[in-house]
Amino acid sequence: GGGRRIWLRAAAVFMIAAGIGWWSSPMKPAARVLSAQGAAFDIGQALRPGEKLVVSAGGLLSIELADASRLDLGGATETRAKLGPGRGKDSVLSIERGHLFFTVADAQGPRGEFRIQTPLGAVIDKGTEFTIDVKEEKMTKGEKIGATLVVTVGVVSGCVEFRGEGYNQAAILRSG
Repeated sequence: GGGRRIWLRAAAVFMIAAGIGWWSSPMKPAARVLSAQGAAFDIGQALRPGEKLVVSAGGLLSIELADASRLDLGGATETRAKLGPGRGKDSVLSIERGHLFFTVADAQGPRGEFRIQTPLGAVIDKGTEFTIDVKEEKMTKGEKIGATLVVTVGVVSGCVEFRGEGYNQAAILRSG
């Protein structure tokens, strides 16, 4: 009867209000820009999850992630990457190509993984400083010429784990 109709109207009003609140709530920044050369960003600019980061050849973009980790993108070739949602099971960052240098902040208490997805697999931080280069290299075999994608990981200090796409095992890479 009438009591049920009132309850349904109240539930509908609540759902609409909750939806408006969700839709209009600002998304927490994933990072902020520290410096930008050869990239269309301003110093201090907030970067949102999902934001595409493009740095021209010879440029440099330095950003600080929400946990105070630092990321420098750039180098001799164009760098293309995308910010992820932050700590946890999801990637913090994905890189299509280019050069990245990471200084991962020391964890204060428990934290999720610092994970960088490359076209050939994932690099998972274990508390460190490291670089990742993703590039195409021309290959020649006899008369055939082609190109292959190469991911190079350099560990400055500490260690990282590399999990190749389609492989069940992971490799631990250490500095030195």
